[in-house]
Formats: sequence, structure tokens, C-alpha cells
Amino acid sequence: LYNPANTFAVDVEMHLDGMTFIVNCLDDILYITTSLVGTYNVYNILACITVAKLLGIAGPVIAKGIENMKKIDGRMEVIHDDKKTIIVDFAHTIDSFEQVLSHVKQFCHNKLYVLFGTTYYANAEKCRQLGKIADKYADVIILTADNPDRTNVTTICHRIEKGIEKYIPFIIEDRKKAIKFAISQLKEHDVLVCLGKGAEKYQKIDGQLVPYQEVEVIKSMIRAKE
Repeated sequence: LYNPANTFAVDVEMHLDGMTFIVNCLDDILYITTSLVGTYNVYNILACITVAKLLGIAGPVIAKGIENMKKIDGRMEVIHDDKKTIIVDFAHTIDSFEQVLSHVKQFCHNKLYVLFGTTYYANAEKCRQLGKIADKYADVIILTADNPDRTNVTTICHRIEKGIEKYIPFIIEDRKKAIKFAISQLKEHDVLVCLGKGAEKYQKIDGQLVPYQEVEVIKSMIRAKE
């Protein structure tokens, strides 16, 4: 993207729901449309195009394959609620937090709400770093449960809070209640990003796997308002 290469992309246009760009792969020009988002996915696609090209697959076939690829469940999954946007993503590492939030911030035209927690085994420094990244991009932070197991959720949230300086975060232990609160606060053109759970089907609480699917929880809350 930024240096001379055998495969490179130009005219990258990103949106919350996808992106388009032009690729020069070994002097073969491809026009790419994809439902994937984020600079890291541009790099992933460039790598895939290069491999496919070297395997002898024709450029138009490669481009069509990328266009037909469906979004990955729980990865930058966008849910629209009138003129508000809710995004669910599995991001739970320092790098993925930075990637997701820096991308979303570009397209947020009002307040950015960030909701997340960390697992019971996340160390104190990782918790602090995640809090610091959220603090960098968010206007409102809501801390909650993310597979706490037998660890007290508020204790985990206080570890995250050490990296937050701009705002006092909301701490709501029950994740469903936290999401319901966040949705109730959204105004026109606000964006809520729910990080950590993605497409997981359970929460680990007190040694038990409790059924929980973030996207379905959010969609049911939106339906309940209608």
C-alpha cells in the first residue's frame, strides 16, 4: 500500500459495510469489491490474490471469488438501528482493538460508544492497554463481562479502568444489561462497538458455559423497541 511491490492496491475506498479498491498484481489489473473491511483485510486480500495468481487462476475469477465471499460471523458485523449503528467484533487483543477502533472512528459522525470486558485470565497490563486504546477513540466506554468465569467482573473492569483517563467508564457487570443500556443511550449517527464476544455462543460464568450470542441479543433488543 505504501511501498513499491509486485502486488499493490490503489484507490482504496472504505465503508463500514465493505470496501473497493484497484489491485495491480504482477501487472494484471483487478477491480476489487468486498464485504470485508479494514486495512488489514486489504493486505490479506493482496496476499490471497498473489497466491491465486501464481497458481494460475485468472484475474476475473479471483476478483469474483473475493466479491462472493460472505462476511465472517462476528467480525465487523454491522447491525443498523434506524440511523444508529451497532458493530459486533471478536477483537480481544491489543492489536485488534487498535485496528477495529481506528477503522470505525473514521466513519463515526457523532459519538462512538465502546463496550467490552476481558477474560478472567487476561493479565493486568493487557487490561490496562485495552483500556488505553478504548480511551483513545471512544466518547463513551462501557465495561462489562467477557468470560469472567469465577473472577469478579468489577475487579476485571477496574484493571481495564487503569488505562482510561479521559472519561469515567460505566461498569455494568451483566453483559445483556450493559448492551441494553448502551443501546438506550444512542442518538442519531452514534456508533456502538461491542468487542470481545463476536460469534461465540457462550459466556463462561462460574465454571459454566451459559448460552449467549451477542448478535442475537442485540437484534432481539432492537425488535423489542419496534
